[in-house]
Amino acid sequence: MAKQVKKVHKEELRRDPVREAILSTIAFFRKITKFKYFWYGLYGLGGVLVILLAIVLYRNATKPRISTEADFMLLQTIVYISQQDTTHVPQLLQELTTKYRTTTSGQKAHYYGGLYYQKLGDIKKALEYYKKFLNSPVEDKLLRTLTYANLSDIYVDMKKFSKALNFIEKAEKSAPSEPLKAYYNYKMARIYFAKGDIKKSKETLEAFTKKFPKSSLTQTVNEELLFLKGMLGEVN
Repeated sequence: MAKQVKKVHKEELRRDPVREAILSTIAFFRKITKFKYFWYGLYGLGGVLVILLAIVLYRNATKPRISTEADFMLLQTIVYISQQDTTHVPQLLQELTTKYRTTTSGQKAHYYGGLYYQKLGDIKKALEYYKKFLNSPVEDKLLRTLTYANLSDIYVDMKKFSKALNFIEKAEKSAPSEPLKAYYNYKMARIYFAKGDIKKSKETLEAFTKKFPKSSLTQTVNEELLFLKGMLGEVN
């Protein structure tokens, strides 16, 4: 009787679907490992995984970290800039962009450095700081928008109107609010006017009235539009 039970158990085990699936899987892998292309594919997959891991690690390593000390120092810098203090600001900017360069505030300091030197009239340094900020991984939409707009102003002063228009377009696109978008669109028309392209300035203002019908700048835009039409002989 015991032998008969044992035999039945063996037969049931052979018919066990889980066991059969495992054995089929093992047989499949034994078969495909005989092909050289299997190993090539396996090595390729391993290479892709290594690259993906490296990308993830790099992003985490370069992500700005939070620092209370750097935050407080940046706040001091902003206050001193508003007070037009030329003694403390350079020292604070230097420390923020070196000692705390891997922090969020240390990288935001590049924007404020650009603003500071732009106010002083040191355009070369202002451009350096602004460009470093734009190349940083800091995700601050407003500061990036303001940087584009400030760079546009710098290039207008330098009479490099193509670059000025390029940056004011970026400012409008990245602006986090509708009033800011309207303002930068209006400034775009002013840049065309400064460039001497009256027709393009007029076309930009005409587009403004359709794009931002509820803007607080509407009256100003309409007045300037009438003036430009007069210059072009379009008003009787």
